[in-house]
Amino acid sequence: MRRALLVSLPILLAAAGACASTRSSPAGAPTDRVLTTDMQGQVIRQSALNDRATVTIAAPVDRVWPAVVATYAEIGIEANYADQANGHYGVRNYNFPRTLNGTRVGSFFSCGSSLTGAVVDAGTVNSEIVTTVTATPDGKTHAVIFVSGWVRRNEGNASNPIACASTGRLEEMIRTSVERKVASM
Repeated sequence: MRRALLVSLPILLAAAGACASTRSSPAGAPTDRVLTTDMQGQVIRQSALNDRATVTIAAPVDRVWPAVVATYAEIGIEANYADQANGHYGVRNYNFPRTLNGTRVGSFFSCGSSLTGAVVDAGTVNSEIVTTVTATPDGKTHAVIFVSGWVRRNEGNASNPIACASTGRLEEMIRTSVERKVASM
């Protein structure tokens, strides 16, 4: 009896696995990064690795560009990349501070967690933050704010970087500041 049970157990497990349901992503949804799942493995939040925030501003590029430059200075991000001819402004390989404008780095990036807590709090975050502005045919400006980051843990030997997802807070901070500055010009 015991031998029959041991032999049939793998067959029962295989059959149960074959009956398991799978969740498919809705059409058009990003599928390359799952950020959160529930207890049953159903996707709660998904994100593409390179999320971007976009906005159309009711002003020409020559008014929006100085507002973008002033915004980075106001926020406390010293730009190391400016290509006005192509509309790119921001920072590359930026060593993100532990706090920016009094807000901790974990409010801007989500890098997962470990047994000791949020990974973002246990390492150094490097990032790329670039705003690209282009003219639209109707005289407005289309702005794309790109924020990406990765963290290297501080403990032990150097480790491979861990990709971080933007929370959207920095993009929103940049967008509202640029819009406010353009409106006051």
